[in-house]
Amino acid sequence: MLDFFEGVVLYADQNDVDEDKIYNAFSDWVEYYWVAGQSATRLARDEKRGSDYCEKFEKTYKGIVIRQARETGKQEDALSPEDNRDFLTEEKSLTD
Repeated sequence: MLDFFEGVVLYADQNDVDEDKIYNAFSDWVEYYWVAGQSATRLARDEKRGSDYCEKFEKTYKGIVIRQARETGKQEDALSPEDNRDFLTEEKSLTD
């Protein structure tokens, strides 16, 4: 999943998709999946993939959090572990 989002951001970098479209279409998923996968991503960076693994995805996540905070007045990094767990449980149920 993380590689998928890294690819989406690559399209934006190549001007194939603009950042507003990514924000509007994927911001919720970027936020939840980055939070869920950040520990594994950091471990992968340390062990085998290099320091730039999913770097664009992380940068996009940080930009989305800042944009949401600005637009909603919500505190940055306001996503709780419980919110993330509930989201992932709901996502998993879509495949059952």
